[in-house]
Amino acid sequence: MSAALSPESDPFGPFLINRFGEYYLPTVNQEAFSQTGSKNFYHSHFEEELWKEDTFYLVTGTDGGLLVRHVLDHGFPGGTRFLFVDFPEVLERLEQERVLPELPARVRLTTVENWMTVAGELSISDYLYLEKVQHVKSLAAMDAYHHPYIELWNRVNNELLQVRLNIIIEIGTQVFTLRGMENLAENRTPALVLADGFKGKSAVLMAGGPSLNDALPWIKANRDSLVVLAMARLSKLLAREGIVPDLLFSIDPHDVNFHASNAMLEAFGPRSLFVNMYHAHSGLVGQWRGRSVYLGGLLTWDSELNQRNFLFPGVTVSHQALGLAVEMGFAQVILAGFDLCFDRGGYTHFKGSLETEMGPFMDRSDYRVETNGGWEAETRYDFFNAIPSLGAIAQYGTERKTCRIINPAPAAAKIPHVEHRPLDQVTLAPLEQPAWDILVGLLPPDTRESRVAHYQAVLAELDRSRRIVQTIRKLVTEAIDCNDRLFGRKGKPADYKYKKRMDAIEATLDQEYRNHSVLVKRWKIQEFLKLTRPDKDKEWSDEEIERTGRRYYEIYRDSASAVLKWLDDTRLRVRSRLEEDKSQPNFKTLFTQWDKDRQPGRLFVCLDRCGIAFDAPPHPRIGQRFQELAAAFHDQIHNEDNVHKTLIRSMINPLAVRAKALALFRARDPTRLATFREGLAKAVMDNREQFLLLTDGYLAELEGRTEDAMDCFDRIKADLLLEEALSRLSSAQLKMRDFTGALASLKKMAAFNQARVPPYAQLLHLTGQSQKAILLYRDYLDEMGRDFVSRLKLAKIHADLGDRAQAQAEAQKVLDEDADNPGARLFLDSLAGTA
Repeated sequence: MSAALSPESDPFGPFLINRFGEYYLPTVNQEAFSQTGSKNFYHSHFEEELWKEDTFYLVTGTDGGLLVRHVLDHGFPGGTRFLFVDFPEVLERLEQERVLPELPARVRLTTVENWMTVAGELSISDYLYLEKVQHVKSLAAMDAYHHPYIELWNRVNNELLQVRLNIIIEIGTQVFTLRGMENLAENRTPALVLADGFKGKSAVLMAGGPSLNDALPWIKANRDSLVVLAMARLSKLLAREGIVPDLLFSIDPHDVNFHASNAMLEAFGPRSLFVNMYHAHSGLVGQWRGRSVYLGGLLTWDSELNQRNFLFPGVTVSHQALGLAVEMGFAQVILAGFDLCFDRGGYTHFKGSLETEMGPFMDRSDYRVETNGGWEAETRYDFFNAIPSLGAIAQYGTERKTCRIINPAPAAAKIPHVEHRPLDQVTLAPLEQPAWDILVGLLPPDTRESRVAHYQAVLAELDRSRRIVQTIRKLVTEAIDCNDRLFGRKGKPADYKYKKRMDAIEATLDQEYRNHSVLVKRWKIQEFLKLTRPDKDKEWSDEEIERTGRRYYEIYRDSASAVLKWLDDTRLRVRSRLEEDKSQPNFKTLFTQWDKDRQPGRLFVCLDRCGIAFDAPPHPRIGQRFQELAAAFHDQIHNEDNVHKTLIRSMINPLAVRAKALALFRARDPTRLATFREGLAKAVMDNREQFLLLTDGYLAELEGRTEDAMDCFDRIKADLLLEEALSRLSSAQLKMRDFTGALASLKKMAAFNQARVPPYAQLLHLTGQSQKAILLYRDYLDEMGRDFVSRLKLAKIHADLGDRAQAQAEAQKVLDEDADNPGARLFLDSLAGTA
């Protein structure tokens, strides 16, 4: 008998008690635990997942306290933490009804509003640094019988993603540092020189969203009244449309950005300003023949060479471009292609882009935003996360810089402080002088003398830093020896005086060389973080202290060696820039550097500066190398087989397509599923027709057309989809009471997935083929002996057939493995009661 514990009315109703004596909320989990109890379910589902050492488990939902109780009963390693996030009504009821015992300090319950604060109290940042945070769904969040658990999961997941992103930004990655060093010679002019240079004027800021196509005719028609700012990735489109941008933006250091943007190197230059983040891909920065300014710092360590400069909140090129547009003093900035969501066909980019040619976005997304037009649109988590910080930049622009920011696209996501206004209502005034002339007036002269002065100053700083890092390496190498002697290695007695010397070395590193010791540590920060132990209360043995101390200084030493290497590489590169500015450069030296940097287009930058014509080389052999470099540069830009195209193709992932279709089906959302189906019909992918059959079957099932659904599922033969198709087919067959067909479908599934054996065996029993069911269960349990739910179902079959001894034996096997298993004990009690 189930018994109500509380008559109070709330969104979750009263607690009930199931026949295992477990308190549960039927509005959350229905009767999921009524037949076998929660322990058996959790045992099979979370057998290995929740018990890893030094792991922070962030759990959405408590299953009415049952999952919390399971964690407490199971026990977990000392360095592990659990934070359960649930609705306040559930947490209040758990406390009122005293469903849970007093919790240990390492297990906490909280609401979604407070989870980040409580997570901080549990030192989640330590676990994030170590990449030891796992976000787990309770059964309530998995099944979402109470639908708000979907939103609860999405909110917690989105906030966790943002926290993780902040950690990544905080610790940085090596590629950002390396690109900054590779761009050191070219990062001569800070973007700050553009401040307030365009007061009262209008700009259009072009990004790559689907609405860009609608804005292109207006941009071309009003070109003389607009300053055009555009993402470098749009260069191919801009060239095709005959639009020469006044400013081009790029920030990404990765190779995919180079291949997506390198059309700019061939299409533009003389009358376009390149705005690059200090760590933008060096293939773009180093091979650009026009003027450029950089965002961010020049050097990654404190130096007199670091000038005041702009750097805006947010990690995308859109943030930096919008931030600079606001600081440039424009009266209004019109956003074009700033959608930050999918169009109604599921596309993420403008027509003509590689992304759109491949088809709509196929990965599962749980994020939705309100559009300027008032409807909801699907989006990706990176788009979703960009909106608040773009809104903060827009707020600064409107409130502090009197800059109106307008997004004319009704299908674009709403951004706080961005005005929605159709293009025909935007008022423009012609520019009094060309934008390029204004830019030239703001930029400092680019002369041989100014470049050489920059190169020499950078070389002096690199030489100074190299000497300091050499000293750091020498000190930490000595510290390794001190650590060994402190603990008496190699037969020598332990000597505490070496502890004093190690302390002195640490003091020197932290005080005299603090600036560069931080630089060295950051280079291998991930290795240092691996030495961190989240369980700070646990005492360390002498062996652990010795081992960790030695490893710490070994990482320090190796990191210093790596920093010295890229300092030396940077010095050679800057010296080659000095060579480029000579009237008769040593091309042999330059060829070596350009080949090493994979920058064949650097040849044309050099020729522009030294005044040597491409077709008038100083020597025939040099002329031959000119030709080879020009051909390599052309291939670099026009090569169709590149990482950008590979990445876009990989986004059409069959597993992701299947997962998204299944998620929309389970959400019972035929409208979005139909839209997804339309996009899928245009996608470039293998087995597309088979995936269309799956979505058609889902749609038919949601619309109550059971026979149509069965026909679609029956025609699916692709291995990746076959199990799901058979699962839906068997479900429909059971609904139609076609037991023969359902048995055939379940038999096929059981042949290639062992987990499908129990439902097949159960249906055999229910259709009078109990002996076959018993044989199947026995073979299955020989391999999966700890599937207690299936073993108890086998016991029930024996009991149904009157074989009480065998039924008792099967239940006893469960107790032999799990002495307190409530399902087995209840079964044996019921068996004894019918004796």
